[in-house]
Amino acid sequence: MELYSAPAGVGKRQPTRQTGNWRTFDATDGLGSGFVWDVLQDRHGYIWCACYGGGVARFDGNTFQKFTTKQGLAHNEATCAFEATDGRLWFGSEGGVSVFDGEGNWQTLDIDDGLPHNEVAGIFQDAAGNIWLCTEHGVSRYDGESFYNLDSGNELVDNHVSCGLQDRHGHLWFGTEGGLCRYSDGVFTTYTRREGLPDN
Repeated sequence: MELYSAPAGVGKRQPTRQTGNWRTFDATDGLGSGFVWDVLQDRHGYIWCACYGGGVARFDGNTFQKFTTKQGLAHNEATCAFEATDGRLWFGSEGGVSVFDGEGNWQTLDIDDGLPHNEVAGIFQDAAGNIWLCTEHGVSRYDGESFYNLDSGNELVDNHVSCGLQDRHGHLWFGTEGGLCRYSDGVFTTYTRREGLPDN
């Protein structure tokens, strides 16, 4: 993981042509692994890193604290991080999604709970408070009690979904291996190279 600051602080410093320095952090600094898939800053100012093969790590500006399956994480191949409006932290992984309340309590949700696939690549929250999970077999909406799943059987162009968001108009957008999909009023609209995307 690399951070840019001006002036530089702790970490390995690498001078640049511009003011400030790059600081590189890796496993020798306490990071779970050098392969960081996602980075999140929570409302308290902590930096959270989803480390593939190393769980998740929280950085307080000086040191890293690691969280792995030993602390309750679903899987150490962490892929994404998200903070919900209630302050809980959600971490996607190859073993489902883990929810952390900030006080040491972890909850895991996976295929046994209704998730369509345990590999979760992206997480976001809609205006109604639902959590959306982008998985290797479609997308899933979690309302706090149960999952509602959408896949190619619902006209999603491809089941491999990597990311998503809700726009200001309330439309849901999903990035897939088959193109970009907009979900609105229960209908998917697909955009591919034919509509002007550089690639699907």
